[in-house]
Amino acid sequence: MATDGKPWITEIERFYSHRSPKTTDFTYNRIFPGSYMYLVNDSSRSVRFLADRVDDATAYRRAVAFGLRRVSSVPSLLRYVPGVDRCSVSVLPKNAFDVAILGSRTKLLNWENETATTLSNGYPEFVRKEIEIRGKLPDSVQVPETIETSTEFPYLVEQLSDGKSLGTPAEDWPFYKQAFVQLQTAYEHFPSERVATDDVLSEVRAGLGEQDLLEDETIQQAMQTLTQLELPKTLSRGFAHGDVFGGNILRDDDRILIIDWAESSFERFQFGDFVHSLLKQFGITGNSDILTEAFHNRGFGRTMLEAYGHDLGETVWGSTRRFPGCVLLYPLIALAKERYNRTYTETTFYAAIAELMRSNE
Repeated sequence: MATDGKPWITEIERFYSHRSPKTTDFTYNRIFPGSYMYLVNDSSRSVRFLADRVDDATAYRRAVAFGLRRVSSVPSLLRYVPGVDRCSVSVLPKNAFDVAILGSRTKLLNWENETATTLSNGYPEFVRKEIEIRGKLPDSVQVPETIETSTEFPYLVEQLSDGKSLGTPAEDWPFYKQAFVQLQTAYEHFPSERVATDDVLSEVRAGLGEQDLLEDETIQQAMQTLTQLELPKTLSRGFAHGDVFGGNILRDDDRILIIDWAESSFERFQFGDFVHSLLKQFGITGNSDILTEAFHNRGFGRTMLEAYGHDLGETVWGSTRRFPGCVLLYPLIALAKERYNRTYTETTFYAAIAELMRSNE
């Protein structure tokens, strides 16, 4: 990931020149406060949006958000904030973006046109998948309105929502519940299969063995722990979102919108969407409280797991009961299936497994 954003900027400029050769250089503020880079113009709305976007439970990001809000009334001062520099991007003046969110995909926000445009950032298969999945979802799943798509370039233009991203599951659980109920209709809309949990465990052992992880002491402990926990007899495998967390769920007045379907698959264990939201909270904030509470069947983690089992249990694991052992099973499934380019001990999956084992001592 280039810290100057040049690959992303090149992709943005390619998009605008694809639509018209009459581009003009615009200057943006560039800031990289964490997992994403942002390009922001000198408008109060853009600076306030960025402040809300980066504000979360970590002290550093809260400090960044505080600084952004201080200058939002005079946005031209943003360039003087530590960590902010300026860059030039060739765009179409009538359709110039106000904010660009740069990550595994690029999202361009335009306040006047009320549009959000998704670009591939070198991974066109993700945008094509997003377009494909969005076209197949049942109406019960609420997503922003699609305005224009291209599978050739590719890009997706959708209606910009005024909705605010959710916080962590612990902070916004009632709204996560609404999102999971929507996802349940998608699980039931597409074909799925019931897989015996014993067969799932065999698949996990085989996958971990292929990656030489079965000799790892933490993995050995986790697999041994699973044999002592009650698990569902079967698990449903079929369509799942694949990246459920607060950043992909928008609260727009009385609506809950689910976005970013590029990680979705028709071959995932569906209960994983719930556990993934807990893992994501741990990965982003470093706080494992809800994850370990759900695993140990106590506190608010138990409350969440109980509500999830009541609402979705029959669909995802054939029972309305709660199964805390699934909180450990999912990261093991994910670790067994993934092929990492970096040491697996650095991944959220392994870190979560290690944290659960430490909490079990």
